[in-house]
Amino acid sequence: MCKGLDGMIQDGKREGIKEGEVKAKKEMSRSLSAMGMSAEKIASAANVSVKLVQEWLS
Repeated sequence: MCKGLDGMIQDGKREGIKEGEVKAKKEMSRSLSAMGMSAEKIASAANVSVKLVQEWLS
């Protein structure tokens, strides 16, 4: 397989993994919020910004 095509495949895999991680963090944020946890604590647990957690919860 040519290096260019292999590079494109690897980039796609990395992007897919990143999207999966974000989806998991969003789901976790919603679950923790439903349990009464604050956006600040959720952000700390998910290692993301409070602003991002607030966006996910809105």
